[in-house]
Amino acid sequence: MKEDFDNIFALSEDMDSKSVYYLTNAILKNDLPGFDYLEFKRSLTNLKSMDMDNTMAIRSAFATASTVGLTKQKLVESARHYMKVLEKEKKQFGNALKNQMEVQIKKRQQKLEDLKLLMDKYTKEIESLQQKLVEVQTHTQKTEGEIGNSSDKLKEAADKFENTFTVIHSQIEDDIKIINDLL
Repeated sequence: MKEDFDNIFALSEDMDSKSVYYLTNAILKNDLPGFDYLEFKRSLTNLKSMDMDNTMAIRSAFATASTVGLTKQKLVESARHYMKVLEKEKKQFGNALKNQMEVQIKKRQQKLEDLKLLMDKYTKEIESLQQKLVEVQTHTQKTEGEIGNSSDKLKEAADKFENTFTVIHSQIEDDIKIINDLL
């Protein structure tokens, strides 16, 4: 079913492949047994690929699914189950991002502060310490550059993840609304 995710959730090539991988893997790992939202969504996608209008495709997919025991309630409940899986992944990503920020930004910021204090000390010392001051200034510039690079990369990763999450989450939310409206 992994290969179907690009089609059933209309994932585009410009989405972050790591985010797509982790979110879709989480959904697959938490796939409920039997015919549920994922199988319904795959059937719906197949029907739409045959140029069937959306309402007819939803009703046809549901009619077929109901023959194997799928009810509207089970369909909506299973869709909500997958939304919770996505939300759990988003929370875990947020925690991991926070930890990386701690490692890559805050510790370097403290290091930067320490280096600035050391620069002040060397500036006040006699001329023989001039070489050490130059070395610390160079290290400070490098650390500032690393902070900027790390911050940009983490923001980019967060933006990519949020974009992917929003697309999948919105589609499931829209499907629930359509299911509730049409069934």
